[in-house]
Amino acid sequence: MAALKPGQTLSGPFLVLQQRRLNPERDLQKDRWQQQDAETAGAVAAGAENSNEGSSVPIVLVTRKPALVSAADKLPSSVSEVTQGAVLPGYVASITRDAVFVRFLGRCTGRAGLPQLADTFVTDPARHFVTGQTVMAAVLTVDDSAPGGGKFAVSLKPSVVGSFEGKYLATLMRDLELAYQLDQASEAAAAAKAGEEPPAQIDWGTLFPPGKAVGARLHEQRDYGAVLDLEDHPDVVGLVVPDHGAADLQAGATVMACVLDVSKSSGIIELSVLPELTQITEAAAASGTSSISSSRKQNSMKRKQAGDGDQHQQKEQLLLPAVGSEVQAMVQLVKDHYVIVSMLQQQQADGSASKSSKKAPKQQLQQQQQQHIGIGVLARADFNSQSPAGK
Repeated sequence: MAALKPGQTLSGPFLVLQQRRLNPERDLQKDRWQQQDAETAGAVAAGAENSNEGSSVPIVLVTRKPALVSAADKLPSSVSEVTQGAVLPGYVASITRDAVFVRFLGRCTGRAGLPQLADTFVTDPARHFVTGQTVMAAVLTVDDSAPGGGKFAVSLKPSVVGSFEGKYLATLMRDLELAYQLDQASEAAAAAKAGEEPPAQIDWGTLFPPGKAVGARLHEQRDYGAVLDLEDHPDVVGLVVPDHGAADLQAGATVMACVLDVSKSSGIIELSVLPELTQITEAAAASGTSSISSSRKQNSMKRKQAGDGDQHQQKEQLLLPAVGSEVQAMVQLVKDHYVIVSMLQQQQADGSASKSSKKAPKQQLQQQQQQHIGIGVLARADFNSQSPAGK
């Protein structure tokens, strides 16, 4: 993480994953935390015996990932502690052409072959996993009699381990926020040292929450999309990709756009000017709230106006989904570790609308009966495989 620098203080708790001694002249040429094949491991062991003990330094690998820290008392440190059928959090130690190696504590590492990586066919594990990524692993088999202290096989298939990527995504978001705060503190310290004013702080959560409507003016058209200037925020750049209506914007035009995603470190906000998304945010802009909070207020008012006897109006109102409920969603942006979606809710068409829509194509009719009610974030692995969503 680029924001981390020697001497900075990070909040804990931390979990020690591995301890070893490292020879800087030999071991820093390769990532020695990763899984090694038998030949390489033997060569390293022989070299360690012949090397001068005084030239090595102690190294400790630690983590502050909540998924691993919270399960510290359950993680095995040797094959003898591994139980068949256990489902445990671990991290990807290395990736080969036909397997992913998942490590827990110390050198305790399990192997997940190609058939056990996802519920879909996987040809290249490196496209689905990255070294250091947090994963949930289910222990399939344990062989205590295998050379080298035993071995065991694990499965990473979501159908076997369940879906935990939402929790890992929350951890990722918190770490990205921490990296941003560290960057801001570093810039402020550098400015103070140079006798300059610190950079202006932007309240991203209040000004640009996902789903909020913002006013913007087209600055220029580029191959990757339309670049917009945001009203009252000259230090922030808006970007509309081609799939979200970039080609429809005219030079100098002022538009109302829906916030999809924010990159704080680069100061770029990804926007959409698609009618189905801006329609739910224009009303929110008039009240100065995000589409989600605006919907909540409207829902509260509708509940008060409905009364106990007006059940028909109660059915027609658009309510935000409750926590734990199932909702329909439409993919709007696909990022490296997560997906931006718009949540959908079915509408009951009135008599005139239904009559006029009889001749409309089935797909168009379905779109007319759905309304976008908010913007959400989904871990990529929740609809794909255990991709780098929990790193």
